[in-house]
Amino acid sequence: MRGHTLCKDLPKVNFVGTTSIKRKAEEAAMAAAHRWLKEQANGWCEDGLCSNGKCEGVLSKVRIKVLSETADAAKIEFDVDIACECPPTKNK
Repeated sequence: MRGHTLCKDLPKVNFVGTTSIKRKAEEAAMAAAHRWLKEQANGWCEDGLCSNGKCEGVLSKVRIKVLSETADAAKIEFDVDIACECPPTKNK
């Protein structure tokens, strides 16, 4: 837990590595990789404070290479930048 930090003040990070991820039924390996990376980004940003909702992870400079895959898993290599942002304000 990083304490009470504003979402916009959480540091941008470069997340790089190799991992195995589970695939949902009939999910393409690349789609599974994007879903998994988004989940990781949101986890990084979850402690950030926003006045209008939950702090969200935003991916940029995404590079994913599928190294191998089976029907229910994929091994990927990835390199992505993660920033944290508050959701846009909705005008009523």
